Amino acid sequence: MGAVIAAAVLFFVGRAVMPDLSEPRSRKLQVVSSPPGAEVRWDGQHVGMTPTVLDVASGEDSHKLELRFVGYQPWATTVSQAAVPERVQVSLERLPPPPPPPEPVVDARVPEPRQAGSRRQGVPRLNAQSESREALDWIENAPSAGAEYTLGVELLVAGKDVQAGQKFGTCLRLLEAAAECHLGMGRVSARTARAGVAVEHYRRYLQLRPRGAGAAEARQYLKSRSGR
Repeated sequence: MGAVIAAAVLFFVGRAVMPDLSEPRSRKLQVVSSPPGAEVRWDGQHVGMTPTVLDVASGEDSHKLELRFVGYQPWATTVSQAAVPERVQVSLERLPPPPPPPEPVVDARVPEPRQAGSRRQGVPRLNAQSESREALDWIENAPSAGAEYTLGVELLVAGKDVQAGQKFGTCLRLLEAAAECHLGMGRVSARTARAGVAVEHYRRYLQLRPRGAGAAEARQYLKSRSGR
């Protein structure tokens, strides 16, 4: 009888002082969006595209979950490690159409390549909202290419030409007919002194989008190169 009592005492004392090994160290969080292919950010860091599954460590901290898709309203929420849902499903809302300007104003100037020791000039002025809306005709059918395009535009605006060119290049490998990715490659190539490549992509953009938001810029660049 004494042995039974001792065993029972050891069992309950062990449960009290030892951690519960049955508690999972992380939980799975499934993230789904409509349309699919939205960029997923966790605490501001890019972690993939929807649909995806995230591993959330157990604990008491909170994290910020964001979804971003070109042409749609950004979406964000807070996820607590102590109460992780099994699934987050979001229907993204389209951005409202911009009011049409009385006359299209496009800065068609393409900056010359930066010389050693010279001050860095900005990229050509981007009509990003209008261009992104025009891109929706192919983004909805090729969300992976659309996500690469979105990141490329952000990098181009930030002046990170090489990284932007990598994103636009991936976009075109996924979908050669992505007009706005050709426009982005034209801009990047003009900024990095690759005139032949810039001409090729600007021409392809005009074939796909002859009246697009970047058409005046593309024609101006081609005109400037034809005289050289």
